[in-house]
Amino acid sequence: MLGGIFGQLASRATARGSVSSAYALVGMSAVFGAASRAPITAVLTLFEMTRDYGAMLPLMLSTVISAIVARQLSGDSMYTVKLNRRGIDVYAERNLNLMRAILVKEAMTPIEEMTTVSPDTALTDLARIFDETHYHGLAVVDKRGRLQGVVTLSDLEQAQAQERLTAEVRDICGPARGSVPTAFPDETLEEALRTLGALDVGRIPVVARGNPYRIVGMLRRGDIVRAYSHAYMDEQARSAHVESGPTRAPHGGEHPGDQITGSS
Repeated sequence: MLGGIFGQLASRATARGSVSSAYALVGMSAVFGAASRAPITAVLTLFEMTRDYGAMLPLMLSTVISAIVARQLSGDSMYTVKLNRRGIDVYAERNLNLMRAILVKEAMTPIEEMTTVSPDTALTDLARIFDETHYHGLAVVDKRGRLQGVVTLSDLEQAQAQERLTAEVRDICGPARGSVPTAFPDETLEEALRTLGALDVGRIPVVARGNPYRIVGMLRRGDIVRAYSHAYMDEQARSAHVESGPTRAPHGGEHPGDQITGSS
C-alpha cells in the first residue's frame, strides 16, 4: 500500500506516467524481505510475478536495504519470533559448542591451590598425602619448580603390593621425564578432553606454552564437568532471557566424579 501510494505521488509529481503497481510490488518485496530475512527469495518471487527485468534493480536495492534495517532492529524473523518467545533458540545448536568455548585455564585447578610432591618424597609420606587430600593423582615437581611427572594412587598401590616401601616417588612416577602428557592454558576443553580420552587418564598437568616443565595447574575430569555445567546453566539462562551474573567454577579438591571416572 505504501509503495502504491508513493508511486501515485511520484507519477503526479513527475508527470511521467509512472505505474504505481510497480512501486507496490517493490514495496511488497521490501516488506517480505525484511520480515523473512530472505531478501533473495523475495526478489526472485517478485520477479517471477512480473517477469520484468527492468524492475530487478529497484527490487534488489529496496529489499536488501529493508532486510539490513530489519536485522539491525530485531534479530528474529517472522519464522523465529514466536519460537523465541517460548524460549526456543533455533540458532543454539548451530552457534554453540561449549567445549570449544571454554579454555583450559578457566577450568583447571591453578598451581597455587594444588598439592604437589617432590621426586624424593618417601612412599610412606605419599600414602599419607593421598589419604589426607583424597586425590587420585599428584604432580611431581622438583625443587626448581620443574614438572617431572605424575604419580597416581594406582602407582602407590602397585609399589605397596611389591613391598617397595623404601622407594621414593621418583621410582614409581610416570611417565619418564620429558614425555609427560600435558595441556596448555589456551587450549579448549575439547582439545584437552581428547588428550585425556586417548591416554585414559583422570587428570593432566597444564604447563606454560613454550616451557613443558613450568606447571601452572592441573586439569581433572571433575574440573571439566564442573566448568561445562556452569557454562551450560549460564547459556540456558541467557537463552531464557534471565539475567544472571558471571559464574566461576570453584577450584580445589578433586571432584567426587574423579573417583568414578578413573584414576590411572
